[in-house]
Amino acid sequence: MKKTIKYIEIASALVGLAPLGTAIWSAVKFVTSTSDKTFYFFIGLTSISILGLISLFYIVQQSKFKNTNVFKIEELLDNYYENEGRKFIDNNGGQYLINKTKNSIKDLEKKGVTGTLSQDVYYIYLYSLLNGASKRIWAASIMGEEEWVDTPEEEEFLRLNLLASRRDVLVERIFIIEKSAVKKMLDNPAIKIMIARRNDYMKTYFIIKEALVKARQNLLTDIGSGFLAFDDFAIASDVFEDSYIRGILNLDDGTIKKNNRIFTNLRDFAKPLDQNFIEEFENSLEHGNESNL
Repeated sequence: MKKTIKYIEIASALVGLAPLGTAIWSAVKFVTSTSDKTFYFFIGLTSISILGLISLFYIVQQSKFKNTNVFKIEELLDNYYENEGRKFIDNNGGQYLINKTKNSIKDLEKKGVTGTLSQDVYYIYLYSLLNGASKRIWAASIMGEEEWVDTPEEEEFLRLNLLASRRDVLVERIFIIEKSAVKKMLDNPAIKIMIARRNDYMKTYFIIKEALVKARQNLLTDIGSGFLAFDDFAIASDVFEDSYIRGILNLDDGTIKKNNRIFTNLRDFAKPLDQNFIEEFENSLEHGNESNL
């Protein structure tokens, strides 16, 4: 997208050279000539008008591209790399990873959705969107084995979630978990930190998977492998393959609205994942009442 704008700048400049040169030539002739002043005035006025139209075309096209979500995402990628993410990216592929990520933007430009992204590229998109979110981040997670890992990628993901909440961005996370895995979830370092930091801008919830299957099977189907949305302009859908976390980035407004309705229904069904729940769960384990979850 930025390359397109650059090409427009270069093309506008090159095309503008002819009328600019003609305007200067006609102005000189108008001043120095003793005859045909009307002719040179007309040539100069026409050249200036053409130059004005070229400038207007450039401004309109530049504004058109800069107002797109694709351009915004490219800006967020650059901002993450140049600021919060420089250390992480330099330690994990550097400029090669940035270029690899930007190459996938072509699909966004053409279709508004990417294909299934490789794990490294998918994470960079998530990091950039987390780092650039200004209002709201909402996510539904199916706690598969791939999400229990303690890796530098997951550490960076957690860090950026916490930073977003500190910027007063509302971060809402719903974890859908099997009853037998609740203890494992509560022992997860990242979950522990999010619960400890739970406040008005970091809200964590949970849903017991078996209860959701029984009450709202369609919701579980709609969630797929989980999703994350950013400021209601982009949504990322997880794809788990061969023990890797991959994903798809989508800018389609209809898809985002649909997932927002799904998330709202999930939140109405969910329970707060907070310190009170931890105490209740630990108490239920002591008394053998885990079935009350």
